[in-house]
Amino acid sequence: MNHKLIATAPSPGELAAGLAAEERHQCDPMDATIAQLACTCRTTAPKDTDYPEWAAWLAQQIAKSDATRRNR
Repeated sequence: MNHKLIATAPSPGELAAGLAAEERHQCDPMDATIAQLACTCRTTAPKDTDYPEWAAWLAQQIAKSDATRRNR
């Protein structure tokens, strides 16, 4: 098969219209409203001490994964 790619540069008018469309797309009138919805979380992020079994479980999963890769 012989496929030819034919590409033409946009005319200055097409380029200007495309840039204007992108500019309008970037200006969302709801941005300010949505930004006002943001709030800080009053709870703290979990710590390792909150889930003491997590580190051991994760180490076990990593060991299983390593063993599986070695045995392929």
